[in-house]
Amino acid sequence: MKHQSHIEGHAVPPVVDLLMRGRARVAQGWRKHGLAEKDGEVCILAGIGGRDGIQMDGPPVFFQAQHFLYLALGRTEEAPGCEGIWVAKYNDARETTQADILALYDRAIDLALTA
Repeated sequence: MKHQSHIEGHAVPPVVDLLMRGRARVAQGWRKHGLAEKDGEVCILAGIGGRDGIQMDGPPVFFQAQHFLYLALGRTEEAPGCEGIWVAKYNDARETTQADILALYDRAIDLALTA
């Protein structure tokens, strides 16, 4: 049986589940300028990227999650193939903090829940 997160006793869609688990990973340890470290720190995309124990339901779920992170940045223009670049740039920006990344995940989860 696949792992599925629940909110108020209800199963959530796979993309929300992946975003919630990615947020939890970032909360445990976050980094800039790289996907993941041996000590468990992950960047925003590695949080949802399937490494270190999170298995995706296939690439479409990863790209859906990445899309919601992109939208949570407040970006609205179409950017096929470039959404991950914008998300990674935000992660790596000098002024971005772990709290900023967690807040971005929260906005992405809210967007995915109402989509």
